Amino acid sequence: MTRYTTLFFDLFNTLLSVGKVPEHVGRYTADVLGIDQEVWNAACFSDAHEITRPTEHAQIIRTLAHDIDENIDDKLIMDATEHRQRRFDYALRHVQPDILDVLVDLKQRGIQLCLVSNASTAEVLAWDSSPLAELFDHAIFSCKCGYKKPDLDIYHYALKCCGSGLSTTAFIGDGGSDELAGANVTGLTTVFTRQFSRAHRIDQVRQRQGKSINYEIKHLGEVRDVLNL
Repeated sequence: MTRYTTLFFDLFNTLLSVGKVPEHVGRYTADVLGIDQEVWNAACFSDAHEITRPTEHAQIIRTLAHDIDENIDDKLIMDATEHRQRRFDYALRHVQPDILDVLVDLKQRGIQLCLVSNASTAEVLAWDSSPLAELFDHAIFSCKCGYKKPDLDIYHYALKCCGSGLSTTAFIGDGGSDELAGANVTGLTTVFTRQFSRAHRIDQVRQRQGKSINYEIKHLGEVRDVLNL
């Protein structure tokens, strides 16, 4: 039986959900800009969203918005930037207690925890003030390391940072950016967590990355059982 000593975790929609942030904190970016949410989400996961180097938030929003509609007014772009920043900051600072409890328990079991996240600079600006920060031995962000999922380089970079081996390391994520497929090709055990995923998104991940998924869990806490931790 494999004894896992290191766990890699995705961040967004795995440990927290920006989509669950109360509207009084900030409105959805798409709503502020007056565009369809699915169209905006697709833009955020496109190559137009620079996530492998430091960036300025308003310029990111401007680039993505004008790729969709070049006539979107700059006042709307600045408003959307402010709302979006508040939402991401809030999500990082208000992590669900059940998520934190699982991570604390894993730490107490002596397991090394490493965050491996695709993110632009503004999206993780509040990381240091997040309760998650003190629970992770390493936090690897694409905007800082220069690599992004599902490219194999980011998984190998994480392994090197942790000093861990493939056979004793597992990757847990919601499947965004084909991250489970990338982890699987790298040689990592993969766990698909759907705690924050909507039904249509779960189906998409299963269809696209099903052969790359070793285990599937409904709630993060189940990772302890499927990996025999």
